[in-house]
Amino acid sequence: MAARAHVYRQYDNRTKTLVAMSRNPHLYSELKIPRSTARYWASSAKLRAVPDRDGYSERDAALALQLEATASELARLKATLKLVQAAAELSGNTISWRRFPKEEQKRKFLALIEEAGRVVPLRMCLELVGLSYSRHRSWIARARTCQLNDRSSCPRVMPRQLTENELVTMQRLYKSSDLKHLSLASLALLAQRNGEVYCSARTWSKYAQRRAWDRTRHRLYPKRNKVGVRASEPNQIWHVDVTQIRLVSGEKRYLQAVIDNYSRYVLAWRVTDGMGGTNTKGTIQRALDKATELRGAHSPPNLYSDAGFENVNSSVRSLVRRRRISHTVAQTDVSFSNSMIEALFHALRNRYLYQHVFNTTESLERAVDFYFSEHNDRIPQQVLGGATPIELFQGQSIEAERLIIRAKSQAARELRNLVNKIASCRACESRFGLAQTAPQNEKPRQLTELAGQFKWLRRRDSNPRPAG
Repeated sequence: MAARAHVYRQYDNRTKTLVAMSRNPHLYSELKIPRSTARYWASSAKLRAVPDRDGYSERDAALALQLEATASELARLKATLKLVQAAAELSGNTISWRRFPKEEQKRKFLALIEEAGRVVPLRMCLELVGLSYSRHRSWIARARTCQLNDRSSCPRVMPRQLTENELVTMQRLYKSSDLKHLSLASLALLAQRNGEVYCSARTWSKYAQRRAWDRTRHRLYPKRNKVGVRASEPNQIWHVDVTQIRLVSGEKRYLQAVIDNYSRYVLAWRVTDGMGGTNTKGTIQRALDKATELRGAHSPPNLYSDAGFENVNSSVRSLVRRRRISHTVAQTDVSFSNSMIEALFHALRNRYLYQHVFNTTESLERAVDFYFSEHNDRIPQQVLGGATPIELFQGQSIEAERLIIRAKSQAARELRNLVNKIASCRACESRFGLAQTAPQNEKPRQLTELAGQFKWLRRRDSNPRPAG
């Protein structure tokens, strides 16, 4: 078989001269001149001397260059205008800070930028449409789909990414139960020192989130008493404790209180400048007087406290012996803690005291008195079945009120159901056929009848609560 002969292309001398004079190898791109040939012409000094041949003078060459430059500029402006118009149609004035979830829009932008990039620099094209260079590169990388099923991005587009063998090693080390006690930074350093994976802790975190690797550490908790000590009647178990509160000036004040275990009723409290046995003795004495005032004679309570010096001292012991009170030190004499009154102090501080500023002891006392009054007399508690502490401490039954509330709730649900069925729009009427059953002119009349039927719902119960 005979070898195919190479065909040499010939170009007009004026073409060579104009390329040499303009020093632009891309001057006649439509002729598809080889790149090396055009660069040789542009760098040749001999071709820049224009001979006066066939009436082709230097002036004609200048006009030809000017015409070619004008045509090139016109093409550049047309491409720029087309790109800007397309960007405005797709995304408004600019695409900065705008998401394009549809792949078709990205492809249109890339095609327009590629078309305009033939005559306009890429940086200028991106500036015109408000697209960053990194975002453009990211779109191009995503457009080049990789045929490797085990890779999220093509290795040839992003050659610096970790190999699949490195990722398998990372996953094995990350999920290893023997290495779960290591932090991610220490794990990355250990893998480098062992010669297994060489990358930063940030890369470990990125791939762990991307591939949803699980490294959960399951904490094992010892069994605890879920229900603390509970009394079966008022004045059976009391809790006493003290908490510290700071004024605006930085001075410390100490709030000490006694709470009944059965009813959560705060029997007594005091705000003092310091802690000691005398203050604890006075608070307990106030609680005894209050309990006698509310319930009359009662058996001596069992007093729970922690092992603080303000609770375990001669003053408290003398009162305990004289009034025949049982004193139990929490987590010392028994396994139960003094958590009930600690929970009371936690609620007092976080729900009320921390929202106010206290300059003096008197202002702090007023705030504590307000909160404890609300807690004892007004606020119903879920743990008490909806009753208030004072009702449970005095033995008042709220069963009748529960029945009334239950009946009112049922009536309110029925009224709500009827009102919502009547208040329908045109779409509901056409869809469910409600136009015949509830005409527009009859809706006010039906609502009036319903309001009259359940008028007692809007009226507060004037009957006193029945005593237990």
